[in-house]
Amino acid sequence: MEMHCPAGSYCSGGLATACPAGTYSIHSASGIQSCTSVPAGSNYVSADTPPVSCPLGYYNDIAGGGCTACLAGTFCATGAGTPEVCAIGWYAPLAGLDVCFACPEGFYC
Repeated sequence: MEMHCPAGSYCSGGLATACPAGTYSIHSASGIQSCTSVPAGSNYVSADTPPVSCPLGYYNDIAGGGCTACLAGTFCATGAGTPEVCAIGWYAPLAGLDVCFACPEGFYC
């Protein structure tokens, strides 16, 4: 007989066990045997909540971690796993941006 596993847990050996940090299980069902890892580019909320993509200007390169603002000189699209460096001739003057700006005439970027 399969055991009922609540959201945020998995069943093994007849016991419901909480999902480890950085993983989740959103379904309350029978026979859940493992939790799902939170992918890079997403924000870990809790073991019983699905992850959400990092917003514009933020990234998460560690599966199961939280989102971090992109540093100045980089930009991040929604769900970024790593920040992208601005191309030559473009710049990002602040942290947390989702775009780079064209370098003003007479300046080197």
